[in-house]
Amino acid sequence: AAASAVAAWRWCERGRAMGRQAAWNGSMLMPLQDPRDNEMVRAQLVGNDAWALAGYTAAARLARAAGMPSVADSIERSRVGYAADFTAALARSGSADVPASFQGRGNDFGNLSVAWPCGALAPDDPRMAKLAARMWTRAGGPGLCLYTSTDKVHGYAGAELGIWALLARRRADADAVLASLLHWRTASGAGCELFTQGGDPGDNLPPHPTSAAALVAQVRNSL
Repeated sequence: AAASAVAAWRWCERGRAMGRQAAWNGSMLMPLQDPRDNEMVRAQLVGNDAWALAGYTAAARLARAAGMPSVADSIERSRVGYAADFTAALARSGSADVPASFQGRGNDFGNLSVAWPCGALAPDDPRMAKLAARMWTRAGGPGLCLYTSTDKVHGYAGAELGIWALLARRRADADAVLASLLHWRTASGAGCELFTQGGDPGDNLPPHPTSAAALVAQVRNSL
């Protein structure tokens, strides 16, 4: 596992090194992508870099546990530079919070994971409070978030904001997310992926295991 993680880190760093030779600001971030899911846009997705930063943290921990302290130190040093590039790119985006992509386009999805579990921004970063306010205002208050349509609730996208709220010492908001996860669960303990505010999943039928995982994570961290 450690060897694979280190190989992945080196791949990322090779790309970032090539980016330093380019003449545009986003060259040291993850490249343009269009997965045709989630953000539904061809752009540099904020969530991709947030998860890559989480990967750097995990790779350093694995390398250290595997008896490679010098490699772990190198990974940690490179993560500092990557995190600085990430923060600078957010500032250049013109967004007051955390956009779906650095180009400002796309549906909110991977960007909702930036503070937790990715740790790319600190819980007390003002951008996170503004992101939560934007998402929860659209949904009518803290809880599950809407996806694209104003009447489409997502069963797990945005559940990360519940644990961010715990880390930011906003217990009432965290409890509201937990209450939403409990309200919309099925008898199996899972829930839908996407459904109307009236509870109709259409042809996207439950159960969805990621909704169950979100509920377990919220309960565990709340305890």
